[in-house]
Amino acid sequence: MRLIMRVGMKNSKRKKAESLGALRANKQLISCLMFSFLLMLFIGPLAVRPAFACFACSSGDTQATANLVQQVLEQGENNIKDHTDMEFENHQDYLANEFYENMVKPALQKMTRQFVSVMMNQAMIIGMFFDAKQQLETQQLYQELQFEAHKDYQPSKDFCYFGTNIKSLAASEAIAKFNAASMSQRQLERQLGLKGTAGAVSNHADKMARWTQFKADYCLKTDANWKASDPNNTGLSKVCETGSSGSNADISYNQVVGSSSTVDMSSQSGGSMGNPDLVALGNNLFGHNVPSRKLNATDLSNFQNQRRFLALRGVTAKRAVAESSFNTVLSLKSGGSGGSSDTMQKIVDDLSGSGLPSLGANPSYFAQLEVMAKRIYQDPSFYAGLYDKPANVLRKSAALKAIELILDRAIYESQIRQEMSMSVLLSSQLEGQFRTIGARLEGNN
Repeated sequence: MRLIMRVGMKNSKRKKAESLGALRANKQLISCLMFSFLLMLFIGPLAVRPAFACFACSSGDTQATANLVQQVLEQGENNIKDHTDMEFENHQDYLANEFYENMVKPALQKMTRQFVSVMMNQAMIIGMFFDAKQQLETQQLYQELQFEAHKDYQPSKDFCYFGTNIKSLAASEAIAKFNAASMSQRQLERQLGLKGTAGAVSNHADKMARWTQFKADYCLKTDANWKASDPNNTGLSKVCETGSSGSNADISYNQVVGSSSTVDMSSQSGGSMGNPDLVALGNNLFGHNVPSRKLNATDLSNFQNQRRFLALRGVTAKRAVAESSFNTVLSLKSGGSGGSSDTMQKIVDDLSGSGLPSLGANPSYFAQLEVMAKRIYQDPSFYAGLYDKPANVLRKSAALKAIELILDRAIYESQIRQEMSMSVLLSSQLEGQFRTIGARLEGNN
């Protein structure tokens, strides 16, 4: 900026020198101008006095001098004006062309290039910061997901108990349903007198077979007021055969079924079940008197016999419905597949202080469901195991919900069987009234 000012001052001095040279060229004009100026300065105030009006010169000279002075002033004013206009034009041209084009404009261009370079560098730096921020956040997200996956997909040992203990539940349920169907079929064959059953020949043969079994297996000589010191009160000692256990298993539901979670039941073979206690108990509970076997094709040609035969089948159907609940309860307590007996036995062993019996090698569907839906909540370690990872707690919650649904299904099926039995019982109670009303209607016809 100082250099620009110095150059401007030099140019101004050069212009002034040229103007002064022009003025020196007209010496006469200058001398006359100065004379007139001095005359006006020193003698002008005396012109008002009449005595001194013509002291210096005549009136003609004074007028000429005044005209010359006026001419010089006008010419000087014009010269100054022209010089000033020329100087302003030169200065404007200097500022617009030389100063701006050669000094300011290149400097501004360099400054602009510098600003652009700095701003581009700053923009790139900011972009690098954004890229680094995005990269770090992405890496952090990957690490969080990795840690969450490592935490969530690491099942606990307690959760494995559910999958291990429940793996044989479906197989045990299938075995229970097969056993229920087999027992119902055996009882139906006994009622109908299928060939090969004890009462196939006659209903009396059915009772004789059961009596023979009673004397050999279930007879208890102390029954019927037996006293060892009184020879007259022999009780059943003369009836019971040697070696009879007298367990009353043929009439004690609690002894055979109620007190045990798993009932020893063999598979069906030749139309009979392997456990004689269950067969004897079922025969005494349902269908004590089997239908008559004396009906044949000739008898059934009579209309009255046909009606009696259909009535017998109706009674048999009602007995089948009643015994179905008994058979289902037995089958639910029949031995299962045994796939999870070891792990379930461990749960029972942990609760050994509660006096629970051992599950055995093949726990039943009922026993397994009891452990998973009831016994497991009696173990304090189950609640301690809930202090686990949130994902494992959710898995346990889903497993418990599944077990709850299985239990609800079993309860629902039990209610269906109860409703069926109640409906048959109601039908039997109304049968007498139904026959009375039917007979009256026939009589009216």
